[in-house]
Parts: sequence; C-alpha cells; structure tokens
Amino acid sequence: MREPHPDNGSEFLNAHLVRFWKDILCNVALACSRPDEKNDHGNVAQKNASRVRAYWGFARLDSLAQILAANACYDPLWLDYNLFQPVRHLSAKTVLPRAGQPAHILRRYAVVQTPFDRLCATAMISPARREVRERLRDHTKPRQLRQEI
Repeated sequence: MREPHPDNGSEFLNAHLVRFWKDILCNVALACSRPDEKNDHGNVAQKNASRVRAYWGFARLDSLAQILAANACYDPLWLDYNLFQPVRHLSAKTVLPRAGQPAHILRRYAVVQTPFDRLCATAMISPARREVRERLRDHTKPRQLRQEI
C-alpha cells in the first residue's frame, strides 16, 4: 500500500488513525478528498455502481440478516471481479480542436486485462502471493462462482 484514499475529508481522521498510518506503515502518504469535489474517487464510485449496486440496488441495509447476507456475497464477488472480469483502462485522452466545430476527444485504452493480471504486470506483488492467487484462479470455476453469487 502506497497511498490510501479515505472517502471522507481529513476532519474524519482522528489522531489514532493518522498515527497508525504514519507510524505502523512507514513511507505511506495519506491522501484525503478535496473539499467540495464530489468526483475525487470516481473510479471507486463507478465500481460501486457497476458491482455493488447491481446486486443490492440503492436500498439501505438495516438489519443484521441483510448485512450478513451482503458480507457473505463479498468474497465470491471479489474473486469474480479481480480474477475473471477484464477491465478496460483509459491510458490517454487527447483533445483535438477542429475549426468551427466542437473539439474531438481521442481516447486511447490500455490492453484489456483483469485486475489480477494488471497487478502481476507490476512489481507490486511478491512471487509467493502471486503463486497463491494463480492457484486460486486455476481451481475456481467461473461459471459455478457466478451461480453462487
């Protein structure tokens, strides 16, 4: 972990939490949302809309039974999303002005990969953890996983 982004402003980070991030995890920068900027965590909000809201909608989870059911579903959702669902990432966006017409936006995307494959392409995962995740992916049946979800 290099830079956690809490979904709240710095006023919600008490002294104990700040001390945890500064002392226990050395060289970690704590980034906070900017005031009055709703879209600072646009990627997270987008994934909440496509993954979480698709299963539970916008209804509030009030009872313990609802929360336990949602929590039981998170593990298979995590496996499905991170190991089997390819994601397209925007790598570059160029604005091309056109005379007398609105500007054209040229978007370039990186190769479509699963989040796990994207992580493996970096040096951020140890070989031991990578091997454990690869074994998990090899022994998980995607169709059965989707039925479980």
